[in-house]
Amino acid sequence: MPSGGTTLALLDRETRAVHREADRGWHWLLRDGVAREEYARQLSVAYGFELPFEIQCSSTPGLVPLIDLRKRARSSRIAQDLRALGRTVDEIAAIPCHALAPFRDPAEALAWIYAVERATA
Repeated sequence: MPSGGTTLALLDRETRAVHREADRGWHWLLRDGVAREEYARQLSVAYGFELPFEIQCSSTPGLVPLIDLRKRARSSRIAQDLRALGRTVDEIAAIPCHALAPFRDPAEALAWIYAVERATA
């Protein structure tokens, strides 16, 4: 079995082709002069992915004993940020969410968690 560092290097290498696309929305916000509305739009996109992602993780049989999903949950914090930016509860509830297929097993869910959290580590 590979060590933790070896596993992370393998996951990084295997997902490298999608890193740029996955990070594009956030990198775009690093430029000067980003408007509040642009930031809110990116948060809305993130919320529309994070919420169904968290639901699929919590629904994956056998995952909960392996990892503390509450510490990783970000959708409620994103919703709080959107509220602070002036979005109403109804506007947040109306954000389109991605349709994600259920994860087959904890290994698949953990790989997704790595890919989703990679940029925040």
